[in-house]
Amino acid sequence: MVGKDTNVVNQALATQCLMGLARGLKKKFSPFASSCLSVILETFKMENLNVVTALREAIDHVSFPLSLDQMQEDLLQALENENPSIKAETASFLARVFATRSPTLYNKNVIKAYATALVSTANEPDPTVRDNSCEALGVLLRANG
Repeated sequence: MVGKDTNVVNQALATQCLMGLARGLKKKFSPFASSCLSVILETFKMENLNVVTALREAIDHVSFPLSLDQMQEDLLQALENENPSIKAETASFLARVFATRSPTLYNKNVIKAYATALVSTANEPDPTVRDNSCEALGVLLRANG
């Protein structure tokens, strides 16, 4: 329902329900987290502010049980998506993840993959994508010294 409903009120409510489940279950939500993550990333193409705000909150809670390595494939695909809203929100999400998670958990290959993707999105014509990508790169560099 999060990714398929055309009614924005239903979509926002479904997203808030998903966020509540993820927040309540925490680590026990991990079997469902990766499939929910890809749906949320794809749904960022919505233009309604209420839906996007709910998606931002939901993705933060849904991703909690996942490592950067487990999210890598979905996030890199979202950064390569042609929709600038998806790229911008993915970069913003990465900045929040890099700021809140311990840098000791980062594998060098994972850091390299994310940094390469963020550098390529920093050259996008959309200013929101550029700003969010540069912010994510800055947080990543600050976290890793």
